[in-house]
Amino acid sequence: MKILIIIPHSFVPPNSGPKNVIFNLIKFLHTNIICDLVVLSNSQSIEEKKIIRDNILNNFPHLNDVQIFSTDTNNSWLKKQIKSFLLVLSGYPPVISQYDSQELIQWLNQDLGNKKYDIIHFDMFYVVKYWKYFQDFPKILVPHDAYSSKLTQINIIDLKTWLQLVLFRILEKTKYHKFDLICPVSEADANFLKTISPSLTVNSVPIAVADEYLKDNPRFFPINSIPKILCTSSGSVPKVTEEVFFFLEKIYPKIINKNPQTKFTLLGKYKKTKVIEFENKYNSFENIQYVEDYLSFLKQDWIYVYPQTWGSGLKTKIQQAMALGLPVVGTPNAFSGLNVENGKHCFIAENDEEFENSINLLCQDVNLRERIGKEAHELMKKDYSIDSVGKKMINIYNMVIHK
Repeated sequence: MKILIIIPHSFVPPNSGPKNVIFNLIKFLHTNIICDLVVLSNSQSIEEKKIIRDNILNNFPHLNDVQIFSTDTNNSWLKKQIKSFLLVLSGYPPVISQYDSQELIQWLNQDLGNKKYDIIHFDMFYVVKYWKYFQDFPKILVPHDAYSSKLTQINIIDLKTWLQLVLFRILEKTKYHKFDLICPVSEADANFLKTISPSLTVNSVPIAVADEYLKDNPRFFPINSIPKILCTSSGSVPKVTEEVFFFLEKIYPKIINKNPQTKFTLLGKYKKTKVIEFENKYNSFENIQYVEDYLSFLKQDWIYVYPQTWGSGLKTKIQQAMALGLPVVGTPNAFSGLNVENGKHCFIAENDEEFENSINLLCQDVNLRERIGKEAHELMKKDYSIDSVGKKMINIYNMVIHK
């Protein structure tokens, strides 16, 4: 089997959720099938593009070919606005204009005819408009999330947000039909896409957990005599901030009332005024904006909490915590798309009381932390390893090719 994967940005190092998805997938694919990559880059420099290519090949030495193409970043402001407007008229979100590449189009027009591919893999919706150059090829789109479902989870208070929702919904309903198969990363997103467009062919493929999170025996780190709670999130998303702060204001006080020495660490960048407020209120609270080595930081006897209800797709941070053997307490949304059993692999909290009770149980029972953590690790190793997810993707390629 020979495949071409079109990727909207350099994914080495894999320092974000979307980059993790494609990095871990290619880690499996490049040793099992013939794999070519097309990667877009904002850089116009030949030297910088060579560095990007070399970095990719250093990580994936068995790739057959890697092509790096510059996006059209040199366009004037006016030209960019015109292109965005024309995209909107064609039913595409304007953000897709950032991934226009005349270099790529020239290569597709001149060289694609000489290539023999069994299937084309489009990574993320940013590259969706290049479908028209592959009309004679089997092709799949891996959009990761159902983006218009994500936008419906926030309060629409301005025209820009409303327009984004409309354009993503149009994209999903009208452009996704150009592909033989759509592969979001969770079953919930797959079901949403089927609901808004019943004729779509959709099949979810989960995010693989990187090998370094699974290679050690779970929970080999020292056990804490004083329970520690960890929450990692982004303060740049208002809805996430609101829900994390609600947890700290309404649920955490009840936890420390029963477990006075319990420490709470919030990892992520938040407004300093609010952080200072919590630091003054709780001696056991700390905010760490950034850690250089997240994997090493996570290898502690944490109780990992996820109070957020916003977002779609699989939650990479949840998977990583479970893979290391950490007990996780979260909202139902935290585990959306994961094949978990409440009380065995994690604790799913439907309300504030269940959040409080689950965390109290884990704070007071180290054996429970051990049992839940080890079950979580085994689940991640069985269903979400790079080998497991990679084999599922190859099965999907074969299904589309032979359809």
